[in-house]
Amino acid sequence: SSWTLDADLAGAELTSPATMQHALTAVARCAGVDPRAPSWRHYSIAERMTFLEQVAANPSIATRHHQMLRLAVQLLAALTGVLLALAVPRIL
Repeated sequence: SSWTLDADLAGAELTSPATMQHALTAVARCAGVDPRAPSWRHYSIAERMTFLEQVAANPSIATRHHQMLRLAVQLLAALTGVLLALAVPRIL
């Protein structure tokens, strides 16, 4: 999910993309998971590592990713507000 990539970016920003890639490799090894194996909840570890490589080569990808997540949160907040506004008269 995009939130997983956001967490990976946070780790890469705190350390470095290479350190985060190493951590992801260690997670796969400790879990006994093929890094290319798909997951129903997350991108594969290989896909997450590729994303970090792309960010290292082009930091604007991280900026764009953060902007998209911020927009998604704002849209969800607005939708929640609208739904609450529609539901309140029915509750009262």
